[in-house]
Amino acid sequence: DDARGTRWAMACSDSVVDAQSSAYGSAYPSIAFHRTARAAAPLIAYHARDADGAGGVLRVVACADATCRAAPPPLEARTHGYEVGSYPHIVLDPIDGTPTVAYLNASAGDSGARHSAAMTLRCADSACAAWEGAGGTTAGDGAAGDPSPRVIDDAGVQVGSFPRLVFPHADGRPRGALVMYTAEGAGQIRTAYCARDVPRGRGNAPRGHGNATAAPRCAVRV
Repeated sequence: DDARGTRWAMACSDSVVDAQSSAYGSAYPSIAFHRTARAAAPLIAYHARDADGAGGVLRVVACADATCRAAPPPLEARTHGYEVGSYPHIVLDPIDGTPTVAYLNASAGDSGARHSAAMTLRCADSACAAWEGAGGTTAGDGAAGDPSPRVIDDAGVQVGSFPRLVFPHADGRPRGALVMYTAEGAGQIRTAYCARDVPRGRGNAPRGHGNATAAPRCAVRV
Protein backbone atom coordinates (compact mmCIF):
# COMPACT_ATOMS: atom_id res chain seq x y z
CA ASP A 1 0.00 0.00 0.00
CA ASP A 2 1.13 3.57 -0.62
CA ALA A 3 0.49 6.64 1.52
CA ARG A 4 -2.97 7.07 -0.02
CA GLY A 5 -4.02 3.50 0.79
CA THR A 6 -3.83 2.36 -2.84
CA ARG A 7 -2.76 -1.26 -3.23
CA TRP A 8 -0.37 -2.00 -6.08
CA ALA A 9 0.42 -5.39 -7.60
CA MET A 10 3.70 -6.21 -9.31
CA ALA A 11 3.86 -8.81 -12.06
CA CYS A 12 7.12 -10.77 -11.81
CA SER A 13 8.73 -13.08 -14.35
CA ASP A 14 11.88 -15.20 -14.33
CA SER A 15 14.62 -14.72 -16.92
CA VAL A 16 18.02 -16.35 -17.33
CA VAL A 17 20.46 -13.46 -17.63
CA ASP A 18 23.63 -15.46 -18.22
CA ALA A 19 23.58 -19.12 -19.26
CA GLN A 20 27.33 -19.17 -19.89
CA SER A 21 28.37 -19.24 -16.23
CA SER A 22 30.21 -22.30 -14.96
CA ALA A 23 28.89 -25.02 -12.67
CA TYR A 24 30.30 -22.96 -9.82
CA GLY A 25 27.71 -20.32 -10.61
CA SER A 26 27.54 -16.54 -10.28
CA ALA A 27 27.21 -14.37 -7.22
CA TYR A 28 26.84 -10.86 -5.78
CA PRO A 29 24.40 -9.36 -8.33
CA SER A 30 23.93 -5.60 -8.35
CA ILE A 31 21.26 -3.85 -10.40
CA ALA A 32 20.69 -0.40 -11.88
CA PHE A 33 18.35 0.76 -14.65
CA HIS A 34 19.44 2.29 -17.95
CA ARG A 35 17.29 3.95 -20.57
CA THR A 36 16.41 2.08 -23.75
CA ALA A 37 14.42 3.26 -26.76
CA ARG A 38 11.17 2.28 -25.02
CA ALA A 39 11.70 2.41 -21.26
CA ALA A 40 14.09 1.70 -18.42
CA ALA A 41 15.70 -1.74 -18.42
CA PRO A 42 17.89 -3.58 -15.90
CA LEU A 43 21.66 -3.31 -16.00
CA ILE A 44 23.12 -6.14 -13.92
CA ALA A 45 26.69 -6.51 -12.63
CA TYR A 46 27.82 -9.77 -11.01
CA HIS A 47 30.76 -12.06 -10.33
CA ALA A 48 30.98 -15.18 -12.53
CA ARG A 49 33.13 -18.11 -11.43
CA ASP A 50 35.51 -19.82 -13.86
CA ALA A 51 34.87 -23.40 -14.99
CA ASP A 52 37.48 -24.80 -12.60
CA GLY A 53 36.33 -22.65 -9.69
CA ALA A 54 39.84 -21.23 -9.24
CA GLY A 55 39.01 -17.67 -10.21
CA GLY A 56 36.31 -15.43 -11.55
CA VAL A 57 35.46 -12.34 -13.58
CA LEU A 58 33.32 -9.23 -13.40
CA ARG A 59 30.41 -9.30 -15.83
CA VAL A 60 27.76 -6.76 -16.81
CA VAL A 61 24.57 -7.53 -18.73
CA ALA A 62 22.44 -4.76 -20.26
CA CYS A 63 18.91 -6.04 -20.66
CA ALA A 64 16.96 -4.87 -23.69
CA ASP A 65 13.65 -4.50 -21.85
CA ALA A 66 12.18 -4.50 -18.38
CA THR A 67 11.68 -8.28 -18.31
CA CYS A 68 15.31 -8.95 -19.25
CA ARG A 69 14.22 -11.70 -21.62
CA ALA A 70 16.43 -10.20 -24.31
CA ALA A 71 20.02 -9.19 -23.66
CA PRO A 72 23.34 -9.21 -25.53
CA PRO A 73 26.17 -11.46 -24.29
CA PRO A 74 27.64 -10.17 -21.03
CA LEU A 75 30.58 -7.83 -21.06
CA GLU A 76 33.37 -9.02 -18.81
CA ALA A 77 36.60 -7.75 -17.30
CA ARG A 78 39.30 -10.33 -16.85
CA THR A 79 42.62 -8.84 -17.85
CA HIS A 80 43.78 -7.45 -14.51
CA GLY A 81 43.75 -10.60 -12.35
CA TYR A 82 42.43 -14.12 -11.94
CA GLU A 83 39.87 -13.19 -9.25
CA VAL A 84 38.13 -10.01 -10.37
CA GLY A 85 34.74 -8.51 -9.65
CA SER A 86 33.55 -9.76 -6.28
CA TYR A 87 30.88 -7.68 -4.52
CA PRO A 88 30.18 -5.38 -7.50
CA HIS A 89 28.09 -2.25 -7.05
CA ILE A 90 26.86 -0.64 -10.27
CA VAL A 91 25.69 3.00 -10.32
CA LEU A 92 24.81 5.40 -13.15
CA ASP A 93 26.74 8.65 -13.43
CA PRO A 94 24.10 11.35 -12.80
CA ILE A 95 25.59 13.64 -15.45
CA ASP A 96 25.58 11.39 -18.52
CA GLY A 97 23.99 8.13 -17.35
CA THR A 98 27.15 6.08 -17.93
CA PRO A 99 27.43 3.09 -15.56
CA THR A 100 30.38 2.74 -13.19
CA VAL A 101 31.10 -0.42 -11.20
CA ALA A 102 32.95 -0.55 -7.89
CA TYR A 103 34.29 -4.00 -6.99
CA LEU A 104 36.94 -6.07 -5.23
CA ASN A 105 39.97 -7.32 -7.13
CA ALA A 106 41.06 -10.20 -4.88
CA SER A 107 44.03 -11.14 -7.09
CA ALA A 108 45.99 -7.90 -6.84
CA GLY A 109 49.60 -8.09 -5.71
CA ASP A 110 52.09 -10.95 -5.84
CA SER A 111 50.98 -14.55 -6.30
CA GLY A 112 50.19 -16.20 -3.00
CA ALA A 113 49.85 -12.95 -1.06
CA ARG A 114 46.48 -12.09 0.43
CA HIS A 115 46.61 -8.71 -1.21
CA SER A 116 43.58 -7.11 -2.81
CA ALA A 117 42.33 -3.77 -4.06
CA ALA A 118 39.18 -1.68 -4.30
CA MET A 119 38.67 -0.75 -7.95
CA THR A 120 36.19 0.91 -10.27
CA LEU A 121 35.49 0.42 -13.96
CA ARG A 122 33.48 2.84 -16.09
CA CYS A 123 31.48 1.73 -19.11
CA ALA A 124 32.02 3.42 -22.46
CA ASP A 125 28.31 4.14 -22.94
CA SER A 126 24.98 3.96 -21.16
CA ALA A 127 24.33 0.37 -22.31
CA CYS A 128 27.80 -0.79 -21.23
CA ALA A 129 28.63 -2.25 -24.65
CA ALA A 130 32.33 -1.81 -23.84
CA TRP A 131 34.56 -0.59 -21.04
CA GLU A 132 35.89 2.94 -21.12
CA GLY A 133 39.25 3.05 -22.90
CA ALA A 134 38.94 -0.44 -24.37
CA GLY A 135 36.89 -2.68 -26.59
CA GLY A 136 36.05 -4.87 -23.63
CA THR A 137 35.73 -8.65 -23.64
CA THR A 138 32.50 -10.45 -24.38
CA ALA A 139 32.08 -13.71 -22.49
CA GLY A 140 33.11 -16.75 -24.50
CA ASP A 141 34.12 -15.00 -27.72
CA GLY A 142 37.87 -14.82 -27.06
CA ALA A 143 38.10 -11.17 -28.09
CA ALA A 144 41.03 -9.23 -26.71
CA GLY A 145 40.04 -6.60 -24.21
CA ASP A 146 42.02 -4.26 -22.03
CA PRO A 147 39.73 -2.42 -19.64
CA SER A 148 41.40 0.34 -17.67
CA PRO A 149 40.20 0.20 -14.06
CA ARG A 150 40.92 2.87 -11.50
CA VAL A 151 42.70 1.57 -8.41
CA ILE A 152 40.89 3.19 -5.48
CA ASP A 153 42.92 1.65 -2.64
CA ASP A 154 45.39 -1.23 -2.36
CA ALA A 155 47.09 -0.22 0.90
CA GLY A 156 47.29 -3.39 3.00
CA VAL A 157 45.76 -6.85 2.81
CA GLN A 158 42.11 -7.77 2.30
CA VAL A 159 41.22 -4.28 1.06
CA GLY A 160 38.14 -3.54 -1.03
CA SER A 161 35.35 -5.88 0.05
CA PHE A 162 31.68 -4.82 0.00
CA PRO A 163 32.19 -1.54 -1.91
CA ARG A 164 29.42 1.02 -2.27
CA LEU A 165 29.61 3.83 -4.82
CA VAL A 166 27.75 7.15 -4.75
CA PHE A 167 28.01 10.44 -6.60
CA PRO A 168 27.66 13.20 -3.98
CA HIS A 169 26.01 16.48 -4.92
CA ALA A 170 26.91 20.01 -3.94
CA ASP A 171 24.96 23.04 -5.15
CA GLY A 172 22.80 20.64 -7.14
CA ARG A 173 25.74 19.28 -9.16
CA PRO A 174 27.68 16.01 -8.81
CA ARG A 175 31.12 16.50 -7.27
CA GLY A 176 33.19 13.43 -8.07
CA ALA A 177 32.55 9.96 -6.67
CA LEU A 178 32.66 8.51 -3.17
CA VAL A 179 33.48 4.83 -2.58
CA MET A 180 33.05 3.08 0.78
CA TYR A 181 34.54 -0.38 1.43
CA THR A 182 36.14 -2.52 4.11
CA ALA A 183 39.81 -3.06 4.89
CA GLU A 184 39.40 -6.32 6.77
CA GLY A 185 43.10 -6.87 7.37
CA ALA A 186 43.21 -3.62 9.33
CA GLY A 187 39.73 -3.92 10.84
CA GLN A 188 38.64 -0.70 9.15
CA ILE A 189 35.87 0.80 7.06
CA ARG A 190 37.34 3.26 4.58
CA THR A 191 36.03 5.89 2.20
CA ALA A 192 37.73 7.26 -0.90
CA TYR A 193 36.78 10.49 -2.65
CA CYS A 194 37.67 10.67 -6.33
CA ALA A 195 37.50 14.12 -7.89
CA ARG A 196 35.67 14.32 -11.21
CA ASP A 197 38.31 16.57 -12.75
CA VAL A 198 41.26 14.18 -12.09
CA PRO A 199 42.54 13.24 -15.56
CA ARG A 200 42.55 9.51 -16.30
CA GLY A 201 45.64 7.65 -17.40
CA ARG A 202 48.19 9.95 -15.73
CA GLY A 203 50.47 9.53 -12.78
CA ASN A 204 52.46 6.49 -11.73
CA ALA A 205 51.19 3.03 -12.58
CA PRO A 206 49.82 1.21 -9.52
CA ARG A 207 52.02 -1.57 -8.19
CA GLY A 208 51.28 -5.18 -9.00
CA HIS A 209 48.14 -4.85 -11.10
CA GLY A 210 49.25 -5.80 -14.59
CA ASN A 211 47.09 -3.79 -16.98
CA ALA A 212 45.43 -1.78 -14.23
CA THR A 213 47.12 1.54 -14.94
CA ALA A 214 44.78 4.42 -14.25
CA ALA A 215 44.48 7.84 -12.69
CA PRO A 216 46.30 9.10 -9.60
CA ARG A 217 45.01 7.73 -6.31
CA CYS A 218 41.83 8.95 -4.75
CA ALA A 219 41.84 10.56 -1.31
CA VAL A 220 41.36 7.71 1.18
CA ARG A 221 39.99 8.23 4.68
CA VAL A 222 39.64 5.71 7.50
